[in-house]
Amino acid sequence: MWIFLYLLHYPVLGILRQRVAASVQRPCQLPHEYHQMPVFAKEKLRSIWENYKSGKSCIAEQIATDVVLRAVRIIFPAKYQHRGLYNSHYGCNTTNNISLTVGDEAIYDEALASKTVKVPEFLEDVSKHVTNSFMKVWNDPDIPSEGLREEMIHLLAVSLLTAKQLAAYNQYMNERRRCQRQLLFHIQQMSDEARKALSILAYAEPNERFGIAKKFSRSIRYELRDFARRRSGKCL
Repeated sequence: MWIFLYLLHYPVLGILRQRVAASVQRPCQLPHEYHQMPVFAKEKLRSIWENYKSGKSCIAEQIATDVVLRAVRIIFPAKYQHRGLYNSHYGCNTTNNISLTVGDEAIYDEALASKTVKVPEFLEDVSKHVTNSFMKVWNDPDIPSEGLREEMIHLLAVSLLTAKQLAAYNQYMNERRRCQRQLLFHIQQMSDEARKALSILAYAEPNERFGIAKKFSRSIRYELRDFARRRSGKCL
């Protein structure tokens, strides 16, 4: 039903998008920031690189390294934010360039929080305990914002995933953020009336949404259906 138009579900890309040229410029070794890192990050970085064989491709190790460096920045923003850390070549530091109003953020957070996330592909070969740890955070309705939820997921990834799994996780999250940017862009292209209607639906109880939607004008319902159509063609 189109009433769930604003909810996201992100498919994982089948092929890892690699930047070969960038990887050539980066040495296949521990990052130069290694000795500045806190203990937990040093341990994770050592585990990522300990089995690497010289002369082999190190793209997975470099992606996993980028994920760890981002986690350090999340935990210690004041200490590591401005030291040139976390200069990812693989999109791990993707940011949202669309400015949000307070209303946009409310609709965005409520829409995402309303969706029950299914187990993504990067968790297919992990233990049940690891899967449950991720799904508990993803589907927790009490986490106050999607930004905080993403940071919590990122820290779980660094703590629980191997280098290979971190590369798959990074791929998944890059696609997820791409879809989030599309969602925000589409919300901002809607009329004020349709945005208000979307906000009402986002905050309504699931069993009330159908009745509420029937009361909207034809033009608003058309905008919502159009929004649902564009979303379903890209990220649902």
